Amino acid sequence: MNNLLQDLRYGARALLARPGFSVIAVLALALGIGANTAIFSIVDTILMRPLPYEDSGRLVMLWHAYPLSNLPQATLSVPSYVEYRDHVDAFESVAAATNWNANLSGSGEPERVQGARVTANFLKTVGVKVAQGRDFLAEEDRPGSERVVLLTDGLWRRRFGADPKAIGSAVSLNGEAHTVVGILPPGFAFFRPVDLFKPIAFTPEQAAPSNHGFEFLIGVARLKPGVSFAQARSELDATATRLRKDFY
Repeated sequence: MNNLLQDLRYGARALLARPGFSVIAVLALALGIGANTAIFSIVDTILMRPLPYEDSGRLVMLWHAYPLSNLPQATLSVPSYVEYRDHVDAFESVAAATNWNANLSGSGEPERVQGARVTANFLKTVGVKVAQGRDFLAEEDRPGSERVVLLTDGLWRRRFGADPKAIGSAVSLNGEAHTVVGILPPGFAFFRPVDLFKPIAFTPEQAAPSNHGFEFLIGVARLKPGVSFAQARSELDATATRLRKDFY
């Protein structure tokens, strides 16, 4: 203990004798601690804490890979998504989403909002329930029936003052009237932060086999209980190989 006290006194005298060095040393130490804290926070959030979705261990992302073009992760086309949804038995459900932005007007000043268009089964596949109101209906995921939206909790509070009467109200998106049917849970985000969701409503032209090369969808699937990632990947690879032979 005496040696420790002597070392502390010596260190204090040395720092006081060189105040410039002392400030730099303290700042460097603070920055190092801050950086380590930030890195650990990111790792803790991404790797250590479970995803905030029901049974998240069964969720997988779907990508196309093009090694010859140096594209290890490419998006999906509509007909490819339909094939994986309807013909890969390893999946309990398969959903898709794509980025979408809109001009929002009504209930306040017009503003540009960040959104996503998603298949009607997106929240069910991910394992999330709306906090208020209802989810999209299957019949709303069709052209002409898709003018409904889900608001994020953030947009609902900022734009509507957290008024429950916002559900059922009309908003204008890109000049078209849409009905608010539900509110997403606080903090919900999937592939990027958004303000609202709208059904994607594929057209027959988008789903045509000739459109296999038009890729713009982010795919997510939920494995059936008891199915391993390796099993699903093997079945998915077989389906993708068949599609390459038939359509590319």
